[in-house]
Amino acid sequence: MRNCEQLLGSLGLFAHRVGSLDDLNQALSDHGPESGKGFPRITIKQKPGQQTAVERNNIKVASFSGSFEREVLKNFDSIVERSLPIEKVQNYYKQCSGTGKQVILDYVTFFEDRKMYVTEILECGEFSRDYGVRQETVKIEKGSDFEKFLISRKNEWEMKLKEVEDKFLELSALDNLADVPSEPKRKRRKTSSVRPQVFVKQDPFASYAAELQVMFFKKVCCDWRDIALTIRDRVFEEGEEQLIDMHDVKCKEWGFLLKKLFGVHLGTGDYGHLVIDHSAMLLRQFRSLYKYSGQGFEASHKLHRNLYSKATNHDASAPGQSLDQILTHWFSTMLLSLRYSFREAKNSIVFGEYNT
Repeated sequence: MRNCEQLLGSLGLFAHRVGSLDDLNQALSDHGPESGKGFPRITIKQKPGQQTAVERNNIKVASFSGSFEREVLKNFDSIVERSLPIEKVQNYYKQCSGTGKQVILDYVTFFEDRKMYVTEILECGEFSRDYGVRQETVKIEKGSDFEKFLISRKNEWEMKLKEVEDKFLELSALDNLADVPSEPKRKRRKTSSVRPQVFVKQDPFASYAAELQVMFFKKVCCDWRDIALTIRDRVFEEGEEQLIDMHDVKCKEWGFLLKKLFGVHLGTGDYGHLVIDHSAMLLRQFRSLYKYSGQGFEASHKLHRNLYSKATNHDASAPGQSLDQILTHWFSTMLLSLRYSFREAKNSIVFGEYNT
């Protein structure tokens, strides 16, 4: 869930820069509960006296429930598309001449690096598996599912690289076309002098740069959806090591894309690092991570907050506050219930009886 919050925060920062943060909040509101309709889940919090531009640490994402997070994961495509209108992203890149061109060139470099990453694995013919306490290098079998997966990834990056390179050359040819005159300014009074027309340089790169940016914002969010479902729900059987290897490569590529879009901070913090570098290792050890999810603890924290707000005098330092008594009674009740369960289990084993 925390990765989803961090992705929404990074998406909110870019939406703020292009002037579409309200569109993002509206898209999230439409997929949220009825009680949250119209509530801005992503807000800007600037420090007192802050004169610098808004950065990632100024973006605040309101906490949300697990059911809402699943709705966001399910509809990430439409949320990104609505929150980043192509026209606004184009205008954002048109504000500074040459920005769109640089964005496209950066994507060319990114695609080349991704193609080389997969190509090196294929040419080496080996893949390193991390088991935490040891590492194991295995041969990539010819015709195996893992090799087919790597070949498909390589072909996908090659195709995307060629597509962007061809488009860049096409746009470069258009870049030298004649300037388009803008509308002349309205004259305040009659005069015999003739004002020269002002010519505006068109940026043919801005439109394609906007398309690429929106496309890969969708990809980074949808890739997280696939990874999250694997981590939460999938149980790997013995002999499915190649499927974990595929998951490992997907996580690494997701990390590269995070770094491309959000810089060295990855957009997700430590949670992103755990997924990218350690989730495959944990899956090799435990075969599944659904038992180690922290959502149960988050739900418990909400119960504690609810208990405190409703059952105390809201003043933990006052002599009459009853929080200690309430928590002691609550936890002792749960421990007694656990003790009773163990006692019944023991009786069932000893006497062969089972009481419902």
